[in-house]
Formats: sequence, structure tokens, C-alpha cells
Amino acid sequence: MLKWGMVFAAAAALPAIAVAKDPEPEVLKRNGQWVIDHDRDRCHLTAQFGSGDGSVLARFSRYQPGDGFDFSIFGNRLKINGRPQALLDFGLPGAPVETQGFRTGSLGELPAIFFGEERLDGWPRKGEWPLKEGETAPPVTPDMEAAVHSATVSIKHKPTFRLEFGSMREPFELMRHCMTTLVESWGYDPKVQATLSRPLKPVGEPANWLLSSDFPTGTLNNGASGSVRFRLDVDAAGNVARCNALSRPSPDSFADIVCRALSRRAKYEPARDAQGRPVASFIMQNVWNSGG
Repeated sequence: MLKWGMVFAAAAALPAIAVAKDPEPEVLKRNGQWVIDHDRDRCHLTAQFGSGDGSVLARFSRYQPGDGFDFSIFGNRLKINGRPQALLDFGLPGAPVETQGFRTGSLGELPAIFFGEERLDGWPRKGEWPLKEGETAPPVTPDMEAAVHSATVSIKHKPTFRLEFGSMREPFELMRHCMTTLVESWGYDPKVQATLSRPLKPVGEPANWLLSSDFPTGTLNNGASGSVRFRLDVDAAGNVARCNALSRPSPDSFADIVCRALSRRAKYEPARDAQGRPVASFIMQNVWNSGG
């Protein structure tokens, strides 16, 4: 079954589970500075916490300007059997903390868990998605970033631990600068993109841009599941100029098929700059294959 959604869309509400939150989590202090780097499609903010076999590497990853990010942690303490749920709390006063799922994987030989589509303020959550016409997500301000000093991770059957960040104001400022550089490398003027009077808007129903017949027999029903995150570059006429697959699930061909179909069928009302003129722009979206 194919499902379509914008990046940073809220997942369906997860059932409540008993995740024990230790009254005094183990504290892992940051070792050294935050390191900012980027590849062609995303910016990373990385730091090491703790020492020895219990140390953890934490990484924020951002694919576009805005307040959303993926949060990944790597370390031997994260070896997990099955796919439990967890609590991830950035400690921002008033922000909701809810049970959520995550993906497991590895970085070399290090076990890893990946929290996708997060924000420091915990938005969006139940009842806040989808957005209404003309509505935008509330901003995460620099003062809110400054108020975040840690992340507490509680995983069922695992000891709870807290990563002591220090204030996140300057690290997230570095992330914004990185994203400005990255947007320029994609061929866009960051100032124009930041001041659009109207973003890209789909023409028609995006669910009709992908058909089961686009996929070879059995591709969607062979038990494979996962998601493709992609960036569509859209020209000033609203046509897809390029589809960039940012994640590639198994089978790998799923991403290529999705991009070919979207390049043929996707159509948008063009973005408009601050003066109301049509301009090229980009949009991040996800397509899920639920494996049946």
C-alpha cells in the first residue's frame, strides 16, 4: 500500500506503552564541540557524549530550512532487540512528550536508533495535522533553542539516559547557516526562498501521482516496507525539473520508480516571490510503502 505525506507530517497516534522513566537518568556529558558538516542534500550537527563503552554519538540532520530535523544516536548501549517505542524529551517547557517509534540500524559496527521528523517543541502532535489552508507551523525561536540543554531518551527495558548538550542556540544557528549554503548549492537564492509570498501548491490530488501499476508485479506486496524521502525541484511553471531521492529503502528500485512517476505526473502551482512573481522552488515529501 502506498501512502503519501509531507516531510514533518505527524504519524498516526501510537498506542500507549509502559516506558519506564528513571527518576534520575544517567547523565552523559558532551565531549568536545558540536561539529557541523554537510553532504549534497542535508546538514549534520554531531557531538560525542560520555566515555568508554557507554558513550553515545548524537546527530541532528536537516534536509531543508525550517525547524524540523532527524535525530540519530549511535552507541553500544543502543543494541535493541525488536522494534520498541521510546520517549524522546528535549526538555523544552510546555512541549509535549509522547511515545513514539524509531528505526534501528548501525553506523559501522555501532548500533543506532533513528528518530525521524522531530522538532524541539514536539510539534506536530495529535490534533495539529494536517494544516488548514494558509496555516503554518509555529516557529521555534532562537530563545526556545537557547532553552534546550539536553535530550532524555527512555527506551523500554533499557536504562534511561540524558545527553547534556549545553544551550542549543549557537549550534542551531550553525545549522541555519549550513542550510543557507546548501540551498545555494542547489541553485536557489536563499533570501528569495525564505520570503516566498506563496509556497508550492499541488495541482490535483498527489495520491494520483503514484499508481500501483507503476511498480513491477510483487514489488509492493513482497513484504518490503519503508519510505522514500525526496526533494522535488520545481520550475517557475510548476513542472518537476528534478527528483532527488534522499533515502533509499529496500528494494532500492522503489526510490527510482517513485522519482520517475513523480517527474511525469506531479504538477504544482508555482511558488511566488515576495513581489508575487513565479519562481523556481523545492519541496520535501515522503512516500511510504507499507509492504502490502
